[in-house]
Amino acid sequence: MRLAILITAWCGGGLLWAQAGAADSLQTAGNVNSRYVVERAEIQPESLQEKLTHALLARVKALPGQAFDAAAVEELAERIRKQLPSYQVVLKVARGDEREQLRVTYELIRRGSGREVVVPRFGYHSKQNFTFGADVNVRHEGILFTAGALTDQDELTERYSGIRFGAQRQGLWDDRVRFGMGVELWRTQWNPTVESALAAPAEGGIGEQDIEIYRTRTQFRPFVAVKLVEPLEWEAGVSMHRLSLQSPGARHELSSAAYTSLRLVRRWKVSDAEHKVAADYEFRVGAGGLGSDFSYRRHAAGASYRFESEHDVLIASAMAGWLSGRAPLYERFVLGNSRTLRGWSKWDVAPLGSDQVAHASVDYSYREFRVVYDAGSSRAFGGMRRLRHSVAVGYGRGFGFLVAFPLREGRIEPIFLLGMNF
Repeated sequence: MRLAILITAWCGGGLLWAQAGAADSLQTAGNVNSRYVVERAEIQPESLQEKLTHALLARVKALPGQAFDAAAVEELAERIRKQLPSYQVVLKVARGDEREQLRVTYELIRRGSGREVVVPRFGYHSKQNFTFGADVNVRHEGILFTAGALTDQDELTERYSGIRFGAQRQGLWDDRVRFGMGVELWRTQWNPTVESALAAPAEGGIGEQDIEIYRTRTQFRPFVAVKLVEPLEWEAGVSMHRLSLQSPGARHELSSAAYTSLRLVRRWKVSDAEHKVAADYEFRVGAGGLGSDFSYRRHAAGASYRFESEHDVLIASAMAGWLSGRAPLYERFVLGNSRTLRGWSKWDVAPLGSDQVAHASVDYSYREFRVVYDAGSSRAFGGMRRLRHSVAVGYGRGFGFLVAFPLREGRIEPIFLLGMNF
């Protein structure tokens, strides 16, 4: 979203701020302190005020008489954008009628189109082949409609290909609540390594003979999300899957799970360096009471820290997961893809996935040159727990490549990764 911000203020008869072009946040070119007071705050055209929630409109009307706070003014612009996604928000801060007073104006301009195309994944793994997909998002009067297609060989033990679509209502309760639903239709393909592992005798724990592979997987997922306190969001919903089994007879199984999750994302800037902290936790439970043929519990947690300056980018991340009971293959944890243990193949680590995993990574870039270290521990349903390491070097970050090496005794086979945002 492009936000053209024209900010001018009187400060000793000179220009305090300059135009910030297509910036997404308010950029100040001088020190703004408490001696500047908001003289007037308005939304133009006034006829659009009725489209905003009473709580948000009250916050805008409460600005006059307050000390000017650039972060608070920009935060209100962001909230207006979320509640009126079909409008462009042009924020203007100009000199008021009196000295050391400012006038704040939120100008709303109707957009020509509410559509945008997003490419969520594109990647190539030399042992796992291609992954790519695209989504189309359409926003209209606070409702976000999504539709997309994807073929993914990276995330799960299977390759799943198909379509997904959904809708969600946004901007409720002062932009704190959203709810919606999603539908996914996937056709699965299995690597021969997976089929061989299913045919082999189980080592212990849950017998792999209790699990069957499926040809198709259909999901329906209603959910609700609530922003508890900035920046913490809670989400809950139900994930209902219908699995068409590959065995003779065209049988079906149902896998239904209730889930709840917490997500936290916080960004801040110190001098010329940007910092970001993200954390999430999800708990899923599948039970017969939900009409499920599977009964299991799944915990997954992750955290990351990102530091970015003019030439340097450092990302440190960690994740852990634990799964108990009889769960379908798509719920099992995977290490050895484009984001974890990048020098390994997921089919070498655990072809049927793992029930317990822990992973940590350090990713450093100087300009476009990149170095990555991964360490991961996994256990595959009654088997031995193993700790693995890998290193990778490469070039590019938005779109680039990595050459990754497993750290192990014996023959070393490098893995080549190409793609964006991996």
